Amino acid sequence: MTHNHSIRRLTTADHLLWRAVRRAALVDAPAQFDEPLAEFDERDDADLQASLQRNTVLAAFDKDNPVAIAACHPVAAPRPAGFLRLFSIWVHPAHRGQGIADKLIEHCIPTGKHAELLVRADNTPAIRAYERLGFITAPAPDDAKCFCATDNAPGIYMLRPPAP
Repeated sequence: MTHNHSIRRLTTADHLLWRAVRRAALVDAPAQFDEPLAEFDERDDADLQASLQRNTVLAAFDKDNPVAIAACHPVAAPRPAGFLRLFSIWVHPAHRGQGIADKLIEHCIPTGKHAELLVRADNTPAIRAYERLGFITAPAPDDAKCFCATDNAPGIYMLRPPAP
Protein backbone atom coordinates (compact mmCIF):
# COMPACT_ATOMS: atom_id res chain seq x y z
CA MET A 1 0.00 0.00 0.00
CA THR A 2 1.36 3.42 -0.94
CA HIS A 3 1.15 6.19 1.62
CA ASN A 4 1.43 9.89 1.05
CA HIS A 5 3.68 11.06 3.85
CA SER A 6 4.14 14.74 4.52
CA ILE A 7 7.58 16.01 5.54
CA ARG A 8 8.32 19.08 7.56
CA ARG A 9 11.10 20.59 9.60
CA LEU A 10 10.66 20.41 13.36
CA THR A 11 10.96 23.71 15.21
CA THR A 12 11.71 24.44 18.84
CA ALA A 13 7.96 24.37 19.46
CA ASP A 14 8.03 20.70 18.41
CA HIS A 15 10.39 19.63 21.19
CA LEU A 16 7.84 17.27 22.78
CA LEU A 17 7.16 15.64 19.42
CA TRP A 18 10.95 15.36 18.90
CA ARG A 19 11.26 13.74 22.31
CA ALA A 20 8.59 11.16 21.47
CA VAL A 21 9.87 10.20 18.02
CA ARG A 22 13.55 10.20 19.00
CA ARG A 23 12.71 8.06 22.02
CA ALA A 24 10.77 5.65 19.79
CA ALA A 25 13.84 5.36 17.55
CA LEU A 26 16.14 4.70 20.52
CA VAL A 27 13.77 2.05 21.89
CA ASP A 28 13.37 0.37 18.48
CA ALA A 29 17.01 0.40 17.38
CA PRO A 30 19.27 1.38 20.29
CA ALA A 31 22.42 0.00 18.70
CA GLN A 32 22.01 2.21 15.62
CA PHE A 33 22.48 5.48 17.47
CA ASP A 34 25.32 7.07 19.40
CA GLU A 35 23.11 8.20 22.28
CA PRO A 36 21.91 5.68 24.85
CA LEU A 37 18.24 5.89 25.79
CA ALA A 38 19.05 6.58 29.45
CA GLU A 39 21.13 9.64 28.47
CA PHE A 40 18.42 10.88 26.12
CA ASP A 41 15.78 10.51 28.84
CA GLU A 42 17.86 12.84 31.05
CA ARG A 43 17.74 15.67 28.51
CA ASP A 44 15.45 18.50 29.54
CA ASP A 45 13.13 20.49 27.28
CA ALA A 46 15.58 23.37 26.91
CA ASP A 47 18.26 20.97 25.66
CA LEU A 48 15.86 19.46 23.12
CA GLN A 49 14.86 22.92 21.94
CA ALA A 50 18.52 23.88 21.57
CA SER A 51 19.12 20.74 19.52
CA LEU A 52 16.24 21.63 17.21
CA GLN A 53 17.60 25.17 16.90
CA ARG A 54 21.14 23.98 16.11
CA ASN A 55 20.24 21.18 13.67
CA THR A 56 17.84 20.67 10.81
CA VAL A 57 15.51 17.90 11.99
CA LEU A 58 12.90 16.63 9.56
CA ALA A 59 10.00 14.33 10.32
CA ALA A 60 7.75 12.36 8.00
CA PHE A 61 4.14 12.14 9.05
CA ASP A 62 1.39 9.65 8.32
CA LYS A 63 -1.58 11.90 8.94
CA ASP A 64 -0.56 13.64 12.21
CA ASN A 65 1.72 10.86 13.46
CA PRO A 66 5.49 11.13 13.02
CA VAL A 67 6.78 7.89 11.48
CA ALA A 68 10.34 8.80 10.52
CA ILE A 69 13.10 11.29 11.25
CA ALA A 70 16.33 12.50 9.73
CA ALA A 71 18.62 15.29 10.83
CA CYS A 72 21.60 17.17 9.48
CA HIS A 73 23.95 19.99 10.28
CA PRO A 74 26.83 21.73 8.48
CA VAL A 75 30.24 20.17 9.01
CA ALA A 76 32.96 22.61 9.96
CA ALA A 77 36.55 22.56 8.77
CA PRO A 78 38.57 20.60 7.85
CA ARG A 79 35.98 19.86 5.13
CA PRO A 80 35.42 22.35 2.36
CA ALA A 81 32.40 24.61 2.69
CA GLY A 82 29.13 22.98 1.76
CA PHE A 83 29.38 19.71 3.67
CA LEU A 84 26.43 18.40 5.65
CA ARG A 85 26.42 15.51 8.10
CA LEU A 86 23.26 13.42 8.20
CA PHE A 87 22.37 11.67 11.43
CA SER A 88 19.48 10.22 13.43
CA ILE A 89 17.88 8.62 10.39
CA TRP A 90 15.09 6.28 11.47
CA VAL A 91 11.81 4.95 10.08
CA HIS A 92 9.16 3.26 12.22
CA PRO A 93 9.19 -0.50 11.45
CA ALA A 94 5.59 -0.46 10.17
CA HIS A 95 6.54 2.18 7.58
CA ARG A 96 9.82 0.76 6.28
CA GLY A 97 10.19 -0.14 2.63
CA GLN A 98 8.07 2.80 1.43
CA GLY A 99 10.91 5.15 0.44
CA ILE A 100 10.39 7.47 3.41
CA ALA A 101 14.07 7.54 4.40
CA ASP A 102 14.98 8.37 0.79
CA LYS A 103 12.57 11.32 0.79
CA LEU A 104 13.84 12.61 4.14
CA ILE A 105 17.47 12.37 3.04
CA GLU A 106 16.75 14.16 -0.24
CA HIS A 107 14.98 16.93 1.73
CA CYS A 108 18.02 17.26 4.00
CA ILE A 109 20.58 17.76 1.23
CA PRO A 110 20.28 21.01 -0.72
CA THR A 111 21.45 21.10 -4.32
CA GLY A 112 25.20 21.57 -4.59
CA LYS A 113 26.01 20.23 -1.11
CA HIS A 114 28.21 17.31 -0.16
CA ALA A 115 26.74 14.98 2.43
CA GLU A 116 28.38 12.54 4.81
CA LEU A 117 27.10 10.06 7.32
CA LEU A 118 28.25 7.30 9.60
CA VAL A 119 26.49 3.95 9.66
CA ARG A 120 27.07 0.72 11.54
CA ALA A 121 29.03 -1.73 9.42
CA ASP A 122 26.42 -4.42 10.17
CA ASN A 123 23.41 -2.31 9.09
CA THR A 124 23.20 -3.74 5.57
CA PRO A 125 19.70 -2.40 4.75
CA ALA A 126 20.76 1.15 5.60
CA ILE A 127 24.03 0.85 3.69
CA ARG A 128 22.15 -0.37 0.59
CA ALA A 129 19.67 2.50 0.90
CA TYR A 130 22.48 5.06 1.18
CA GLU A 131 24.27 3.54 -1.83
CA ARG A 132 21.03 3.76 -3.82
CA LEU A 133 20.99 7.49 -2.98
CA GLY A 134 24.54 7.99 -4.31
CA PHE A 135 26.58 7.58 -1.13
CA ILE A 136 29.90 5.75 -1.42
CA THR A 137 32.11 4.27 1.26
CA ALA A 138 35.15 6.48 1.75
CA PRO A 139 38.08 6.79 4.15
CA ALA A 140 36.91 8.58 7.26
CA PRO A 141 38.38 11.98 8.10
CA ASP A 142 40.17 12.11 11.44
CA ASP A 143 37.28 13.95 13.06
CA ALA A 144 34.62 11.43 11.96
CA LYS A 145 33.91 8.90 14.66
CA CYS A 146 33.44 5.55 12.93
CA PHE A 147 32.10 3.45 15.74
CA CYS A 148 28.84 3.39 17.57
CA ALA A 149 29.12 4.94 21.01
CA THR A 150 26.56 2.66 22.62
CA ASP A 151 28.57 -0.51 22.00
CA ASN A 152 31.71 0.53 20.05
CA ALA A 153 30.60 -1.48 17.00
CA PRO A 154 32.54 -0.59 13.87
CA GLY A 155 31.05 1.96 11.57
CA ILE A 156 31.42 3.02 7.96
CA TYR A 157 31.92 6.57 6.71
CA MET A 158 29.89 7.32 3.60
CA LEU A 159 30.07 10.37 1.36
CA ARG A 160 27.81 11.74 -1.35
CA PRO A 161 29.15 14.35 -3.75
CA PRO A 162 26.83 17.11 -4.90
CA ALA A 163 24.28 16.04 -7.48
CA PRO A 164 25.08 17.43 -10.95
